[in-house]
Amino acid sequence: MTKWPLSRHADLLHAMDCKVMIYGEVAVMTPGSPLDAPMSQRLIMPAGEAAAYASHLTEFSKRLADEYVLQLAYHHHLW
Repeated sequence: MTKWPLSRHADLLHAMDCKVMIYGEVAVMTPGSPLDAPMSQRLIMPAGEAAAYASHLTEFSKRLADEYVLQLAYHHHLW
């Protein structure tokens, strides 16, 4: 199977007998946005993209479990 960019980190967590990898999502954040920006001015994931994104996360968590015996903990930053 193809190595992931996160493989070294997953290998380290597995070697340390960790049970969880925390995934902090930041893909929809606006670069340089102030943290105190009103919620009404922040980016929102388009509803049409949510199902595909959830499917991708599901596949990611399955592969993480299969290859590294790690559970995925999702910490969203989608604003």
